[in-house]
Amino acid sequence: MRALLRDRVLIGALAVALGGCTAARDGGLPSNVAQKPRARVDTLRDPATKFERLALKRFRLSLELPDASGWHPARKKSRFVELDHEATGSTLVVRSWLSNDRMIPATCEADARLYREFPRGGELLSTEHRRIAEFESEVRVAVSLGARPTGYVTAFGARGRTCFAFAFTTEASGPDARAAIDERLALIEQRTLATLRALEALSPQSRESHERDDTSPP
Repeated sequence: MRALLRDRVLIGALAVALGGCTAARDGGLPSNVAQKPRARVDTLRDPATKFERLALKRFRLSLELPDASGWHPARKKSRFVELDHEATGSTLVVRSWLSNDRMIPATCEADARLYREFPRGGELLSTEHRRIAEFESEVRVAVSLGARPTGYVTAFGARGRTCFAFAFTTEASGPDARAAIDERLALIEQRTLATLRALEALSPQSRESHERDDTSPP
């Protein structure tokens, strides 16, 4: 009897082992192995997300945005283009203007802050002086890890008597908040801000096919 029971146990164990090997060979997992949850996919970082060049006609600027259809103009009058991305709690603010005097990035920033609040403070991740669309610009990237983690990218640029201001802010919650914010900041700073162009720099064909006036609410 013991020998028969022992043989049955061995046969059962062998069947389980073979079943596991078959599942693994077929690309699945044995039934006794828990599958890991899928990794978080952020809207702005989704590999399937495509970039689209968006024309800001009021200020004669254009830039590339990820998930362009997910951005909508704020429903309020403003001196700036203000776009909200509700899915990620993100906001983009852009403006260009002409001053009476020859400007530098610092004076452009001071002028911009007269008209609205721009993010400042927090943990500064990077600060850089670089040329963006022929503007000499100061770019800052920072995060603030308070009760509601937030992050921002700001850029203020000068070209002769012309200025531009750019601010992207985003917030997130949960255990992946910091990772999500870092990824969004990198994406906007390296791709969207870097693709800022004057509309005149685009070919007529590009302007005709890509311009879309999202600078005021419908």
